Amino acid sequence: MILLSNDLYQIKYIFIFILSIISIAGKGQNRITYIKMEQFPCATQICPAYIIEIKNNGVVHFQGIENALFDGSIEGKLPMNDFLALVKKYQSYPFLTLPDSYTHSNEETHQVAITLKVNGITKNINNATDGPAYLTSLRNDISSLLGKKIVWNKKSFKPNVRFTPPVLSIEENLDPPLQEAVDDLKLMEPDLVLQVADQMPEFPGGQSNINAFLMKHIQYPTLAREMGIQGKVICRFVVNSDGLITDLTTINTIGGGCEQEALRVLKMMPKWNPGKHQGKAVNIQMQLPILFKLK
Repeated sequence: MILLSNDLYQIKYIFIFILSIISIAGKGQNRITYIKMEQFPCATQICPAYIIEIKNNGVVHFQGIENALFDGSIEGKLPMNDFLALVKKYQSYPFLTLPDSYTHSNEETHQVAITLKVNGITKNINNATDGPAYLTSLRNDISSLLGKKIVWNKKSFKPNVRFTPPVLSIEENLDPPLQEAVDDLKLMEPDLVLQVADQMPEFPGGQSNINAFLMKHIQYPTLAREMGIQGKVICRFVVNSDGLITDLTTINTIGGGCEQEALRVLKMMPKWNPGKHQGKAVNIQMQLPILFKLK
């Protein structure tokens, strides 16, 4: 068969059209096969510092550095459905085009480094939560997996000698039943405050009710309104084992009386549903951002 020049042009354009369709179909779909997040110690407050790695087969490696869920290294397993749901949520974001680092703007908040393997390419992002909002969302989603979705292999736990008090070092070789008894005794300490638990505290009615409560009770400070001050006040508090809010403070400042107003309204909150760990109600430290925005 002899192809005329016109036929060759037609074949060429058909080929280009097919490639374009394939390109459009695949656009924005990133294959994420590895996630690592390193959360550094805070400069001015006590907060958890750790490294967590999640592989595409659901295997998780956790290294607690300071004030973390586990003070040392431990292996775990994230169910594949949860891993696939996580990567699907973020597959359309352009991670590979992001800069390698952002300027950390607030020394009172976490510095977080995120490493991703996207389409076989490794991407490191320092000070990730100072970048696009979806990086903060990814950080929060990874953190929420720690006490909820990941099944930890407690036999793989190795204490972090640097941060483990010497008096507790004898626990390394305890038989499992005795070790569990020791863990239960620790949870019975009335002043123990956890960062993450099997079941986190919940405001009655959930997040939508928190928003409704804040909208009802927040009164925009006159000084802040006159000065045009807007921004987000991040509040930190403990929901104790009875559901009461204690140890209220703010970890940033925007001025104009906004911090004082945020704390005033938090003190008005009803009891929360307390958090639970290993089936027991425990004290949990929480953070809640309150947005002040002029209309």
